[in-house]
Amino acid sequence: MKHLPKVFLLLLLIALPKFGYAGNSEKEEVQLTKVGHMTSSSVKPCKAPPIGEIPFMVFLNTSEHSIELYSSIPAVIEVTLYDENNQTILSSYLSLEQDTLESIQLEYAVTGSCTLLISHGNVVYLGFIELSK
Repeated sequence: MKHLPKVFLLLLLIALPKFGYAGNSEKEEVQLTKVGHMTSSSVKPCKAPPIGEIPFMVFLNTSEHSIELYSSIPAVIEVTLYDENNQTILSSYLSLEQDTLESIQLEYAVTGSCTLLISHGNVVYLGFIELSK
């Protein structure tokens, strides 16, 4: 019963393109890894493998040039995107409701390999995306 909303969302994401709702959107899931806990000035690495599920799913929507975030819990998160030179190209706080999908539009000038950090409370999640025009 606990996983029912996630299963429903996954089935919905699979079924929508078949019914034309998603249009020509091309989405790929961004794999997130729990990398550590925030301290006052840096990220403290995890000493043990993460326990439990990651409460967020991230999708790169290449046709809309956006990042879509799904949360299985109500959460306030900080989303930071860095380019290949570790320059911040996006930093945003989002208030996510449970079982919702939020979208962040990206600048079309941003291309290349990027690092995505999601901070939730004192926990940090890491993902990598490849942006093209």
